[in-house]
Amino acid sequence: MKTLAFVLAAALLSMPVRAFAQQRGALPHGGSYELSADPTVGSAAVDLWFRAPGNGYDGSTPGLSRVAATAAAVAKLASGKSLAEIVRGVGGHLSIEVYPDIVGISAAVPASAARRTVASMTAAYFAPNIDAAAVSAAKRDAAVLSVEQRYSPDQTLHNALFAQLFAGNPAHVAPLPASVTEISSVQTAQTIAFAKRAFRSSNALLALAGAVDDSMIAAVTDGSPNGAMDAPIDSTLASQPASIRLRFQASAAPGPDRRYPTNAPQRRSISFQTICFAPTRAWYRER
Repeated sequence: MKTLAFVLAAALLSMPVRAFAQQRGALPHGGSYELSADPTVGSAAVDLWFRAPGNGYDGSTPGLSRVAATAAAVAKLASGKSLAEIVRGVGGHLSIEVYPDIVGISAAVPASAARRTVASMTAAYFAPNIDAAAVSAAKRDAAVLSVEQRYSPDQTLHNALFAQLFAGNPAHVAPLPASVTEISSVQTAQTIAFAKRAFRSSNALLALAGAVDDSMIAAVTDGSPNGAMDAPIDSTLASQPASIRLRFQASAAPGPDRRYPTNAPQRRSISFQTICFAPTRAWYRER
């Protein structure tokens, strides 16, 4: 046994340690970038992150940041294609994540398309060309996601937890409303104004990882220089969260009763006491 352990330890010590080149710096017109290069992989991850309130800067437009982020991704660029079309055309994957105070756009693409993706993504957001057609497409996408989240216990619990933990915007209200009507009420002018304010180069963090190098920073499309990055967007903690009872929809598991479809929605309820929120509130205060 000792001999086997010695052989395994020797083998591990003899394995080459891969060193990743990490670098940080400033973007041409404000904002910053972080780069973590790994030349041994054949793909690249390109992410843009912005500080932006999920329900608009006045907190009165639920879903605005989601609609704006999606509209920028589907709006046509100077090449005649949108960022979404370009990423999909090279076999990549584009995703958009919206939180109460942050918006993130992520693309995973083959190494050969990394530079073009950096140029296209920064063009789409640092110089947004959003029009009514892009906003209409973004609202349809947001409406679908809004309905889907009704069937997600995790998302239902998350939204209810934050509604209890925080007394005010942005974290008190979910960034994607449950009501499709609220999403439909988002206007094109609102979306364009939000995008121009939130999706600035100076308010951005560009993260590159995988088959990337610092020469790709030169591919960043310059945005207009207008100030520094926004300050962190804080939400007021509730003084004493109350007990809540949740009801959410979930798909039924297949059973012997075939009178109903196996995927028919069922109503389930879960109750939570205030004690459930105390540890989370304490953790958040310490951040």
